[in-house]
Amino acid sequence: YEPGSVLKIFLAAAALEEKAVRAEDTFYCPGYTSVAGHKISCWESKGHGWQTFLQAVENSCNPAIIQVGLKLGKERIYKYLRGFGFGSPTGIDLPGEESGIFLPAESVTELDVASMSIGQAVSVTPIQILNALCAVANGGLLMRPYVVKEIVDSGSNRISRTEPRVVRRVLSRQTAEELSRMLEQ
Repeated sequence: YEPGSVLKIFLAAAALEEKAVRAEDTFYCPGYTSVAGHKISCWESKGHGWQTFLQAVENSCNPAIIQVGLKLGKERIYKYLRGFGFGSPTGIDLPGEESGIFLPAESVTELDVASMSIGQAVSVTPIQILNALCAVANGGLLMRPYVVKEIVDSGSNRISRTEPRVVRRVLSRQTAEELSRMLEQ
């Protein structure tokens, strides 16, 4: 599915990690922004006015998040979205997992970057979203998700056991903690 605003979390993570934005940086939202000749509205049609990045995240403000996404650029957006596990199966112990859908990076336009920044023009799975959110909560570590912790036979003998496994570090602990505090707001 197209995730929409929930994907803004991972764009914010990338921007903070890359030091492309700070929580106190300011943005103006008149209720829309224009990108490549297309008007993209904010959910708040009258606009949010001046706000910090922290407030833009709190407000889920499309124009501010789009500005940040354009500043990051497609290469860094792809780097972080892929780092968080989007575009690949998570490896969860369930059959039939899909990868999600990303536009080929070489064909992505400025308008696509703006759309991706607010969770459009990409498709993800619910387990990818959950796993990526857990990476923020886990101090920046993306883990391999699993459903079955242990299988035992009728005599309580362990047949198999799944242990937590780190896939990769996506964010520094400091960025993950800063983003977590922002999300609590």
